[in-house]
Amino acid sequence: MSAPRALVEILLTGGKILGKALRDAYRQANATEQSADSATRSTGISIQEALQILDVDDFKQLETAKSRYEKLFKLNDPADGGSLYLQAKVVRAFERIQMENAQLLLKAELENSLNAKDTPSSPTSDSPASNSDPKTPPPKS
Repeated sequence: MSAPRALVEILLTGGKILGKALRDAYRQANATEQSADSATRSTGISIQEALQILDVDDFKQLETAKSRYEKLFKLNDPADGGSLYLQAKVVRAFERIQMENAQLLLKAELENSLNAKDTPSSPTSDSPASNSDPKTPPPKS
């Protein structure tokens, strides 16, 4: 086998491998982007990153997050030599935690309203439908 032919085969094989790797990376990035929720897209920050920035263990700790937000916002004030970029990250992190709490509250309210509608009124004692299973006949007296 001649040297130029071997070199061409190596380049073609390397190109195929690189092409497959780029294609797979693009597919994975596209799948990740599609799976991101709307709150992450609107704030540009995931809930995990927001929790890390504000050093909070759970997004339900809204008061702790608010106090840390206020402290970090003041520390990163550009007028006092802070970073506008970091200040913006702190704002986005707090917004993301607030959005997560709002979604949790809406979900709880929706479940409560659905549970209230699904709760049947108590059957009367003279009604034969007092049996809980509709397929079984009422008990004989």
